[in-house]
Amino acid sequence: MPALHQVFDQAAEGYDALRSRVIPCFQDFYGTIARLVPECPQGEPAVLDLGAGTGLVSAVVRAACPGSRILAVDESAGMLERLEERFAHDERVSTMVMDYASGNLPAGWDLIVSALSIHHLDDAGKKRLFARLFGRLKPGGWFINADLVQGSSQEVERGYQDAWREHLEASGIPREELDEIYQRMTYDRTSSLEAQLIWLRARGFVDVDCHYKYNNFAVYAGRRPGGPEATH
Repeated sequence: MPALHQVFDQAAEGYDALRSRVIPCFQDFYGTIARLVPECPQGEPAVLDLGAGTGLVSAVVRAACPGSRILAVDESAGMLERLEERFAHDERVSTMVMDYASGNLPAGWDLIVSALSIHHLDDAGKKRLFARLFGRLKPGGWFINADLVQGSSQEVERGYQDAWREHLEASGIPREELDEIYQRMTYDRTSSLEAQLIWLRARGFVDVDCHYKYNNFAVYAGRRPGGPEATH
């Protein structure tokens, strides 16, 4: 079985064009991220995009907060090449090839954001990551995660998966590309939404809540206490 970054390196070309067809709630899912981007601090807020891929989330953040400076981190060099092409004329976006689950992430962020990436970690990996992110946020800084979550029971999860596969099969995506999508789905290690909110609160995050959910697609956020409080 190839490593996860190799799978996404192979998928980098054409990844953006597929994303809106793969995600049944694409507009609302990414639109919620834009709505949740906290009111920008004075100056140039520092943003860390984890599992940045081709830069969809970075683009959402830059549009919602034009003064932001973004470090986009991903272990797939192929994905980051597409991101660099997207932001070729934007000096406020930089990249770093790194496995953020184990690499030495820099600190001092006003916002840490991620989309459709953290679900590749198992439960223990998510808990460790949340603890590390808390320490790398500035006081008052926000963490926003738009991701796949597991159903609250096996029956609910089966319903989520059936609905998603039905959507994919009706999407018009060519069979070869569908097979590649299904292959990437074998790397998913989803956890329940309830568990992830509990893990964030246990680490010390406040204002933890889910702001959007459509079947197994959810957007949740939490804040490190202290500093200026942002209003959504």
